[in-house]
Amino acid sequence: MKKKAKRILIYPEQLLGLLSVVYLLYEKYRGVELFSVPEHWIALAIGLTLVFLRSVITLLVHGARRVKLSGANIEEICRMKGITFEEYCQIKFEELGYKTETTAKSHDYGADLILKKRGCKTVVQCKRYNAKIGIAAIQQAIGAKGFYKTDRAMVVTNSFFTQSAKDLAKANGVELWDRNKIRQMFVI
Repeated sequence: MKKKAKRILIYPEQLLGLLSVVYLLYEKYRGVELFSVPEHWIALAIGLTLVFLRSVITLLVHGARRVKLSGANIEEICRMKGITFEEYCQIKFEELGYKTETTAKSHDYGADLILKKRGCKTVVQCKRYNAKIGIAAIQQAIGAKGFYKTDRAMVVTNSFFTQSAKDLAKANGVELWDRNKIRQMFVI
């Protein structure tokens, strides 16, 4: 199997910082005094400016991604990867007033999100599928409820549930949000 080449990303502020340091070294080598301020203060100022710029850029990119995900229509949701759907659900639950917490991406014990609102804690299993959701997702949510010691369990999907899944959820108090429910609740 052919190995994938690693891509090295250089952000604009990193390139600016590198060019600034190279320029300062060049001027020092030539013996030219650029400023009456010692070089370490200049380097510190450049470093702090770059950290600030990186933070601002990160906030802008993160904010733009949240806005894009939040406005997704049902067709876009159906094309999302599972992890992106989890992120989408987190954003939409936050818009509904929940405090959210994500679980580990693997070994999550059947939960993708933990919601908190008005003293109630809920585990959420997010399933972005093209087929109907069976009992396995319900079983995972039941297990996660016990593991994370929550009051409630929920399974959210862009699809629909099999009758067996609905029966198991009803018997165990697991709330189900199917395609129609998320369209209503998430205002899609």
